[in-house]
Amino acid sequence: MASDLIQNEHARHAVGPANNRLELTREQAFLDGRHDIFDILARHTVADIAPLIERDAVSGLLNRAGFVRALKREIARTNRGHSVGGLLVMFSLENLDKIRERYGEKAAERAVKLIAQALENEIRDMDLAARTQDDEFILLFTDTTMSQALSRLQNMALRLNRLSLICNDEEIRLSLSLGLKSYKKGAQADAVFEDASADLKRNRHHAAEVRRA
Repeated sequence: MASDLIQNEHARHAVGPANNRLELTREQAFLDGRHDIFDILARHTVADIAPLIERDAVSGLLNRAGFVRALKREIARTNRGHSVGGLLVMFSLENLDKIRERYGEKAAERAVKLIAQALENEIRDMDLAARTQDDEFILLFTDTTMSQALSRLQNMALRLNRLSLICNDEEIRLSLSLGLKSYKKGAQADAVFEDASADLKRNRHHAAEVRRA
């Protein structure tokens, strides 16, 4: 996904026979000497690559930096009264390391892409999906409450826990833990993110105790 984005972005800016000039607007800041040509080039370059910097290379989802930026924007909308709030759903792919150790990096990447595709299938256009760490994924449901999303969450969890992939003629079930945190007006992005992480950590610890029992 991300590689396609990079290729498309490269093609859009490539200089070919039919377009052998780089055209810049004549900005007043350049004409009066406050900016030089390098300022203008640098600004255009950053603007062009910013969407790519905020994407995870393997999954194509938002990365941590991109997600945090989007979360802050959505919570700001809520605090201005443009949304009732939202819900963070954080997942950990528990057996990613085991898949990597037993079947190799390609299998691990396939597992990540399978999770990414499943998450993208679960969200509306207004929602967001991200991969924030190697084995950690997040969904952000915007303009909703926990009670409104509860049935949807339960069905989604069932579908995600049925995911599997085939490696060397073996079926590998993907094992996911889940953490939740809702927010409403008055929330702060950092606190919401930390609370979702803490809930995920508690659930992972509980699941590990159950497996040991």
